[in-house]
Amino acid sequence: MYDEMATFYKRPRKHDSPTKRLKQQMDTAWTQKEFLSKQTDYRANKEHYGLTYVVGVSNTYHVQPENGELPYDMVEKSPKKFYKEVMDSKVFEHRVSKSPKKRRDAVGEGELPKKRRVSKSGKLQYRNRICKRSVARILQVVQSKMRNLVRMETGEVHSPDEIQRAIAKPRAEKLLQRQITDGSVKLVK
Repeated sequence: MYDEMATFYKRPRKHDSPTKRLKQQMDTAWTQKEFLSKQTDYRANKEHYGLTYVVGVSNTYHVQPENGELPYDMVEKSPKKFYKEVMDSKVFEHRVSKSPKKRRDAVGEGELPKKRRVSKSGKLQYRNRICKRSVARILQVVQSKMRNLVRMETGEVHSPDEIQRAIAKPRAEKLLQRQITDGSVKLVK
């Protein structure tokens, strides 16, 4: 009876350990931060204010805002000015990532299927660039999609500049924000 019950009620598969995942992320953070600290561009700007983000076990970002720390005391006094400063300011981004795993296909002899061998994960790569904040980049993409949508719906009668001016008006911004809040406008892909 116990054997029959065991086959009928299968034991749940053991889940991966969250502790193991957290340990991997911690090890990655130390390894990638150590690698980052050896880069000349990073060391040259190290005295400036910056934030480090460890994203999973593959990427680490160190972001140094152009104007230093954000003036959060400005939020209540002048929110539009704060918003404009956040969206317009640039950041110096240092990125450490693992290079993609290299794959090699080996053709089997005769009718045998191909065998795939995966090498160990690649080396660490370092890149830096001056760019806008990620929030500003997302906003640019959303605005671009909205301009394209309006242009396509109006039969391409209006130029992108005309559409941009129309969307930038305060009344249109409020309407768009309300529709996003209501859920009638959603960002897809």
